[in-house]
Amino acid sequence: MSAGWRRALAGVVLASARIPTGLTQLSRAAINGLWLGVLSDAALRALDERYYDAAAVYRSADWNEKGLFAWERELIEEHFAGRERIVVAACGGGREVLALRREGFDATGYEPHPGLAGYAARFLADRGHPGRAHSSPRDGFPTEAVACDGVVVGWGAYSLVRGRDRRVALLGEARRLLPQGGPVLLSFFARETFSRELRYTMALANRLQRLGRGHPIELGDTLAPNLVHVFTRAQLADELAAAGCDLVAYGVIGPADGGTNYAAAIARAE
Repeated sequence: MSAGWRRALAGVVLASARIPTGLTQLSRAAINGLWLGVLSDAALRALDERYYDAAAVYRSADWNEKGLFAWERELIEEHFAGRERIVVAACGGGREVLALRREGFDATGYEPHPGLAGYAARFLADRGHPGRAHSSPRDGFPTEAVACDGVVVGWGAYSLVRGRDRRVALLGEARRLLPQGGPVLLSFFARETFSRELRYTMALANRLQRLGRGHPIELGDTLAPNLVHVFTRAQLADELAAAGCDLVAYGVIGPADGGTNYAAAIARAE
């Protein structure tokens, strides 16, 4: 499938996400399972890029001048005190990098979305911080990052990394650059338990995937409207342990949709 067709298909998927709310769990699972079952990895990447192409708020001064959210500030003050060099993976338009630098940290950001990476570089340079935002690979830790004292994975971005293996590899690369006990801040979608909707989505998508050669869908994968992964606390702790990190703090930030919440966690390199 050509890049043009993938972007057109991404538009169709985004349009289907505007179907009125109030559908049953089974109906939402059917829609999400269908798309996840037929879309290739390349098509899912195109969907994500098109979603963030349209999300102009993340390329605005108003958003990126907001500073740290209250929950971010609390976790940074508690777990990053005394740290100096901070790597911000998936830095978006530069909000976290600017806020951390204004707090006195030596922060540098990396972003896989080309439009956001370019905006972040210009935004930070215009505010006196040139060379503090760079492009990075998708679904992986920034290859140009150097040894640091702490890592921040940008707002919600851990849920955007597809596949447990890739997420564990990302954490493992972060751990490699950190001293023992170095903190990692993550934010993501979370639930106490996996819902029937998520289980139905996985079952349908993987049944369809068997007809092709797509990457298997994992329990917790869904569309919102781009591909995201919803975690339970136990699943998150398992991934952190596999990467050589300890889960030391976990909390719900607020509601997202239904029984799904925004959550944040602090891990420490073993």
